[in-house]
Amino acid sequence: QGAKIRTTSLSENFSFEDLLTQPENKPYPLFAIDKNDRIHVFSDAKELKPEIGWFVISLDQTPPETAANNAEFSAKKTAG
Repeated sequence: QGAKIRTTSLSENFSFEDLLTQPENKPYPLFAIDKNDRIHVFSDAKELKPEIGWFVISLDQTPPETAANNAEFSAKKTAG
């Protein structure tokens, strides 16, 4: 309940590991789109390691009250 679909662009300033380790964030990666616009599905059968230039589509299960904190974290990471 209250989850949202989120698309995240991976860059030198924000990696897949950063996405997974944001404070209070609970993303559930669903798909990744690589630089050649190929879609990759996250599954237990195969480990997927998205790279710079990819997009990750995930189910964001962050409670609404912590979403504002995550936006602030991302802004600091990008600026820093």
